[in-house]
Amino acid sequence: ATAAAVAAAAVAAESDGAEDDEDLGLSVEERQMLEEENEAIFKEMDNMQDEAKATQSKLAEIARLQDVFIGHVAEQAKVIDDVYETAIESTENVKRGNEDLTSALKHNKDFRMWILFFLVVLSFALLFLDWYN
Repeated sequence: ATAAAVAAAAVAAESDGAEDDEDLGLSVEERQMLEEENEAIFKEMDNMQDEAKATQSKLAEIARLQDVFIGHVAEQAKVIDDVYETAIESTENVKRGNEDLTSALKHNKDFRMWILFFLVVLSFALLFLDWYN
């Protein structure tokens, strides 16, 4: 029943369209030109819609890539902070190492003085014992 109603409405619209064309005074050629123009406009609009969909999908891809990029930048910021902290710790360790080396050199110098003093005292003790004998 509905298919018959749709077909009847289409025939009525076509006959109304024909009467409208006759009322407007359009010839068959003019009517054909208008239909071709309508077809061209429809194709252009269809192409525009396809381009809009393509642009929309490209924008969605750009947004996804931007999210990935933001994630990588955040990871890099964390790594940079870790490298910075490690560099500061290394600088402190080098300073402490230099202080320890300076201290070791000083203690080594003191140790050498004591050894020299001990050897001189022992040498004089041996000379004294040799003289005493």
